[in-house]
Amino acid sequence: MLKGLLEPDPIVHSWKPAKRNRQHLALLLASAVAVLEWISYFYGTRSPTREVYRSVSDQASNLLRGEELRHVREEKYSLTISTYTRFEHLLYTLDHYGNANMPNLDAIFIAWGLGAVDPPEELNLTDYRVPVYLERARRNSLSERFRIPAKMRTNAALWTDDDIRIEGSTVEFMFRTWQEQGKQQHRILGRTVRKVVRDKTGRAGYSYDRDEYSLALTNNAFMDVTMANWYWENDRQLRRARAIVDENLNCEDILMNFVVARRTGQPPIFAYKEGDFRPISSSGGISSRPGHRNRRTWCLQTFEGLFGKILKKSSVCMVDAGEAQKYWMNVIELPEAYQPQGKAWGEGKVFVAPNALED
Repeated sequence: MLKGLLEPDPIVHSWKPAKRNRQHLALLLASAVAVLEWISYFYGTRSPTREVYRSVSDQASNLLRGEELRHVREEKYSLTISTYTRFEHLLYTLDHYGNANMPNLDAIFIAWGLGAVDPPEELNLTDYRVPVYLERARRNSLSERFRIPAKMRTNAALWTDDDIRIEGSTVEFMFRTWQEQGKQQHRILGRTVRKVVRDKTGRAGYSYDRDEYSLALTNNAFMDVTMANWYWENDRQLRRARAIVDENLNCEDILMNFVVARRTGQPPIFAYKEGDFRPISSSGGISSRPGHRNRRTWCLQTFEGLFGKILKKSSVCMVDAGEAQKYWMNVIELPEAYQPQGKAWGEGKVFVAPNALED
């Protein structure tokens, strides 16, 4: 029935609505929305139909507005700042990136985690080098940071937390490296990586050891919008995994690595710039809570129960030596100042994951 309504999209290697048939497909989707809404009336808001309804409704709305897939500016990137209640950090970070020398930056999006709560009056969305948009979360969930804004015009985006500020030249280096090394294979490129280690029984653990890595944290990482769309797919395993993120208020970044790995089979890429050892960060975030590493270990074990042991390892990083010079280095050879303090994949007891498929 849909034959002829879709045309191949060479950018994301998938299908998109043909221009001439966009309205027809929108009407078809709108009809599906009406049926799903009727079913949801009888089954209640907790029915799986509700999530399907939202997804189809969003697609229909985009099509009726005449929007195409928004991955149109390959030479540019967007920046998404995730924030919740740390207003002071957000203001500093927005001012930093909004005025930094980042010539390939197209726009900044603030992933506002407080939903309908208005931001402070001090938040200025104008007077910056690029447009700045406030994107309100639909609900209180860490997963909301991976929603793609309707006004995003780029295929690539740097996802960052509100307390991480790095030099504009480092961001530009990360973008160029992602274009050369990560774009075609849909790989995450980040500046903070973690290792997955195993005990004698094969159970996964979350480690700061830096001789190799399997995870790139999304607190400061380049990805493309296709990866974010994968995160919101509606299969049973992903629905359960997103529920785990909500229940624990943690691990959305670990889940994103699983999402990408099960599609591509590729490890992330670690980008490092000489003389820029670590981001300017602050305490008070999720990672500063007691038992954080144990909780991350639990998430790893639970996600492996859902998706399998699919995270791949890498032991090299791309180094920016300045003046357009780049080279690969084994991560164990990085300067000692860059290595984190302490090595542990759990503080005491290591959690044993329950049956992750149980609803």
